[in-house]
Order: sequence, then C-alpha cells, then structure tokens
Amino acid sequence: MRLGPAADAFAMHFGLRPDRPDRNLLEDTSRAFSRLPYENLTKMLALEEHGDGPGRLRSPAAVVGDHIRTGSGGTCFSLTNTLVDILVSFGFPARPVMGDMKHGRDIHCAVMIESAIGRFLLDPGYLVHVPVDLEPERTEVLVGPAELVYATDRYGLIRMSIRSSSGTTERYVIKPGFVSPAEFLRHWQRSFDAPGMNGLHLCAAGREERLYAHNANLRIEDRGGRRNVKIGSDWASSVASVFGIDPVLAGRAFECWRSRRRR
Repeated sequence: MRLGPAADAFAMHFGLRPDRPDRNLLEDTSRAFSRLPYENLTKMLALEEHGDGPGRLRSPAAVVGDHIRTGSGGTCFSLTNTLVDILVSFGFPARPVMGDMKHGRDIHCAVMIESAIGRFLLDPGYLVHVPVDLEPERTEVLVGPAELVYATDRYGLIRMSIRSSSGTTERYVIKPGFVSPAEFLRHWQRSFDAPGMNGLHLCAAGREERLYAHNANLRIEDRGGRRNVKIGSDWASSVASVFGIDPVLAGRAFECWRSRRRR
C-alpha cells in the first residue's frame, strides 16, 4: 500500500501497520490520533505569519510533522482534515461532516466513515479515542472522567451531550450530509475570525482526567470533580509540562497572543 506523506509519517511514528482497512486498524488509528492535543497555538501562529493567505491552513503533513517535532496538535478543522487524509490513505472512505454549536452554525467538524465495516463518527476535536459506532441510536463513550453520549434523532442528526459530575450538557449537533471540499475550506477560513481566537486554548484527555487551559487558567476534571488552578508565571514552561508541547512553540504563541491583545 502506497501511503501519502502524512499517513506514512503517522503510521511510522505510532507503529501502525495499515495492511487492510478493517475495524482494528480504524480503532488503532483513532486511539493514536487522540494523542494529538486540541490547541489553537499553532493556529494563532499560522494566522500571524500568513494573515489571510492560504498558508494559514496547515496541511496534513505539517500537522503530523509538527506533532512529531513539538507535540502540537490543532483545532477541529486542521485535525479533521488531517485525520481524513490519513484514513483515506489507509483505504477508508472517510469524509468531513459539519457540526452546529449553540454559539454558531458549522463551527465544529468531525469525520464520517460509512463502509462495509459499519458507520462511524470520529471526533478528533474532542479527543475521542474510539470510533463512535452510529449503528445503535445511542452510543456512550468515556473520555477521561466525562461520558460523551451520541444519539441520532428522528431527522438523522447526531447529537452529542457530555455527562459529568456537574450534569449533562448538549455540546453540538453533527449533520451527516456530504460537505464539498470548497465548503469545508470556506468554514475553515471563517473559523479564523471566531471569538475563540482571542485567547489561547489547549485540551488533552487521559484515561482518568481531562485537562483544559484557557490563557492562564487550567481546569482539571477527574472522577473527583473539577478544580481550577492558575498556570505559573512562566506560561510556556507550564504548558510544556502539562500538555507536552514544546516550550519554544508555546512561548511564541504566548507572545503572539499578548501582542494581539495590545493592538
């Protein structure tokens, strides 16, 4: 099997053997890809470097290469685009699908697979480590301490809610219809103007906890509940320690964010 550059580097780094597009390979790929953190540091730096130019849309090879070198990941658009590229190279009929959230339409995205092995949703933006089986009307997945509930409604829309110690909240609705490459790129470009780009965001999920950082605030959720702590004065070193992201990259993003705030 001849792989694309992103898939080849990804398979080698995580020790995957993409011999055939079966469920085992899909699960192994999903589990490995969940190691890429959700973060907008690389997105902010790409915006600073390329402005409105196409260079701000990081290629799958860049996303995988950056993760190998610096431990970075991306936001839902770059992660979804990269995972689709890898899965297609592995032989899966993968495609992006769009999602609506309470603060906007088409601001989340995920990966859909419909094939002989089943119908699955892969959600790299939420660091979901398993393909979500969509054959049942309701599927529950444990991500860290939180339970993610995926339910298909009577219109075929996929509704995801998070159930944790603090209650249950619907987070988004996935529309499983076809999205053209041009439409996906248009939504991705529009995401650079989203309010979330005004701050630094990082998220990582382990077996027992989920970590979320917004600027200098770090929230840790585990089976005991949630607690908030302040990130130390050396922001880059703290982020490197907690999220495994290269401190040089984190420092550049922090200075970029401070510069944007002063403008």
